[in-house]
Amino acid sequence: MTGTIHRYHAVIMLIECLTVIEPAVRRADHLFPARIIRILVVVAVFLLLSFGLAFTRLPDNDEGVRASEAYTLVHHGHMGLSLVDPAGTWMTGVNRFSYWVMPLYSFLLAGLFRLGAESLWWMRLWGIALGAVALAAYTVFFGVVFRRAATTLLFAALLGINYDFINFATLARSDVLCVAFGALGLATYAWMRERSLARAIGFGHLFGAAACITHPYGGLYVLTLAGLALAWDRSRISWRLWLLAALPYGVALFLWGLYIAQAPDLFVAQFFGNIRAGRLPNQHSILHSITSEFSERYFGYFSGLGGRLPRIISLKILITLAYLGSVAYVLTFGRRRPGAKTTGILAIGFGLVLMFLENLKWYIYLLHIVPLFAATLALTVSDLWERFPRWRVWLYGMVAGMLAFNLALVVSRIWLNEYRNTFEPVTQYVMQVRRPGDLVYGDGGFAFHLGFDGALIDDFRLGYYSRRRARIIIMNGRYQEWVNIMKSEDRGVYDYMRTLLQSSCAPGFTRGQYTVYVCNVEQALSPAN
Repeated sequence: MTGTIHRYHAVIMLIECLTVIEPAVRRADHLFPARIIRILVVVAVFLLLSFGLAFTRLPDNDEGVRASEAYTLVHHGHMGLSLVDPAGTWMTGVNRFSYWVMPLYSFLLAGLFRLGAESLWWMRLWGIALGAVALAAYTVFFGVVFRRAATTLLFAALLGINYDFINFATLARSDVLCVAFGALGLATYAWMRERSLARAIGFGHLFGAAACITHPYGGLYVLTLAGLALAWDRSRISWRLWLLAALPYGVALFLWGLYIAQAPDLFVAQFFGNIRAGRLPNQHSILHSITSEFSERYFGYFSGLGGRLPRIISLKILITLAYLGSVAYVLTFGRRRPGAKTTGILAIGFGLVLMFLENLKWYIYLLHIVPLFAATLALTVSDLWERFPRWRVWLYGMVAGMLAFNLALVVSRIWLNEYRNTFEPVTQYVMQVRRPGDLVYGDGGFAFHLGFDGALIDDFRLGYYSRRRARIIIMNGRYQEWVNIMKSEDRGVYDYMRTLLQSSCAPGFTRGQYTVYVCNVEQALSPAN
């Protein structure tokens, strides 16, 4: 009953906030241009939906992992990853220094923690703010590229009221920070180049360097900045300006090098171990890279076809097809429209990088191309609107239906309130049965309740290599997926895990995807030699 009341409160508050927007727009209309007000309304809707989802979605393992690095830096003076036992893995020394990822996100997060904002909610609110920055920056960039206020507004709506973009922004990972820096780089260059090319290049590449030191995909925005400079300002750029563009990257490399110099052997083991852990492109079959990109990424979770998703979400496949069709349209029939060539080339370029330079096919990395899909779709709708007036009712219905469907998906996630109705009962049970000194194996998201100082270890092999025995094991969908992977890739680990759960542990509580096992540590099996 309490969960149902909580759901109603969340939805009612969302509706009340939305009803305030329209009168506020009318009052502000005499102060600002109408197009600015409309874009601010889109940003406001994005923020409201994001707030609702941030406080109701399940914690993710990566959120605990990145928080662990910031927590360790704040409280122990070094950026280590305390939630992982590196035994038997390529993450050698990760408890001391975290070199497996680019460092800027964790360093900035540590600054947030030092201000007292040391919680999952503050991490997510920071991510939402970054998402709003990315939305605003991309709107500025495409406003310059499109040179049409109506098309720019349509783009902002298609991106801001977008289930996937909101889903990405409310997940406290480094990806949204990378996109925010990248979009700021593109926006500042496009906006400032006519006024001061030197400032446009300096600030643009400053943000580009920050994106690179946040995530390797920051290189997408650096290449884009370089390509735009060659396409738009090749005759205006002197060698001094090229040196100015290179300066931020030299500074970033120098600072990163200082951090690496603390333990270069650990950097080599972790950074290149992470690259080799399934991330390298498929070098044997170009056809496999292409087919897996579409089958696993675009027509997988992105299209609502994931294994644990409700069937209604599979309608998202229509949106995916609209995106892909719009890319083809702007490069063919709509290529003469202002901005079509630039937007189409960017979408193809980003898509090719995702397809051939990364083999994991993770859903989260689509964050980098979703803004470009929104841009190509906005261009397509605008071009068809002007060329075929009789189609306007259908185009209006298509856009309205797409926005309504995305809005419904977010609201349905808020309504489910998986945090209160699933995660909190599991956490309460664990806290009840856990004794002082007990070790818990489970997803990193539980660290926000169990702490970051060793009580919780994220070890999906359940101690096979470390030989440490946990009294409590929290199995969830991610751990179960690893059980299935081990069944085909490492039979010894699989047999150990299965026998441990069946003979030494007993399920004590189940809710949703979570099952909590309470184990007899004295009877736990030893790993096979």
